[in-house]
Amino acid sequence: MKDNNNYNVLIVGNKGREYALAQRLQQDERVNALYFCLGNGGTQDLGENQECEHYEHIVELALKKQIHLAIISEEE
Repeated sequence: MKDNNNYNVLIVGNKGREYALAQRLQQDERVNALYFCLGNGGTQDLGENQECEHYEHIVELALKKQIHLAIISEEE
């Protein structure tokens, strides 16, 4: 990661674990913005929920928002 304090983070998932992770990341002064692919009602208060129907949409979002870190949640 870069040595500045402007990290854009993308979290892919929409469960409680993603919300809990986002809460902690939001407290980190190095995190500039949080984006969620799908997200949920709680994550919309922490960052921007985005529609991501296919992996191509995730790639487009990451490029558009200049994502520095992507966290892909495990799904069942």
